[in-house]
Amino acid sequence: HSGQYLLGLAAPPYYCVVSKSPVIVWSGILMTMMGSSGPAAPAYSPSVTPSTPSTRSNPGPTQIPSGVSPTVPSAPSLGRIAITEIYYNVESARGSAPSNQWVELYNGTASAVNVSGWTISNASSAASSTLPQGTSIAPNSFIIITPSTATRPFWTALPATTPVVVLGRSIGTGLTTAGDAVVVRNAAGSVVDSISWGTNTSVINPALSVVPTGNSLARKSLTTETRGSADWMSLPNPSPGR
Repeated sequence: HSGQYLLGLAAPPYYCVVSKSPVIVWSGILMTMMGSSGPAAPAYSPSVTPSTPSTRSNPGPTQIPSGVSPTVPSAPSLGRIAITEIYYNVESARGSAPSNQWVELYNGTASAVNVSGWTISNASSAASSTLPQGTSIAPNSFIIITPSTATRPFWTALPATTPVVVLGRSIGTGLTTAGDAVVVRNAAGSVVDSISWGTNTSVINPALSVVPTGNSLARKSLTTETRGSADWMSLPNPSPGR
């Protein structure tokens, strides 16, 4: 408005979130308003142009978009136990594969679920690992499954309240970067959830692209799902337990 002054961040970088340990900066795209001599500006409401569906008769791997970790809903909503994040392409600063690979499970129900005796495997179902007795997931909460006790110290932002289940062996035969699957079965042997990527199309076809080193394969939402490739993204800053 005429005569109005604004005080704000008017030039890049628009940093909005900083983690001190490890040092990570997530960049934003919104101007931060510090003050104004006039009325508030209208809310930003970008127009969205729908994308055109692919018309390829033989589509290749689905390109996974990058994103940020989904916000944990205030109440359980998925209605089941689901795989929500997989860290298989391990960078050297976070250990090595397969010892420091991990899988995150989320309880999207309104009650705690006892997952004792459940199994987790990769594409080689013959090499499944059994979750130990006493393993439970609280409602609206996560657990992390990993081969080694050495994994947790690599992730200082992992909440202390998130249980870490140590298998003492690799997840299946070890998660293969080029293409593999993660399959979770209940104590009766029924598949609870599964996901595949790369050269493995047993669950997602066309296949999800392999995530870059250090990224995780993560669900976009903890409240809705399509049971397909649209549910997944490549997460540059993995967020176990969050």
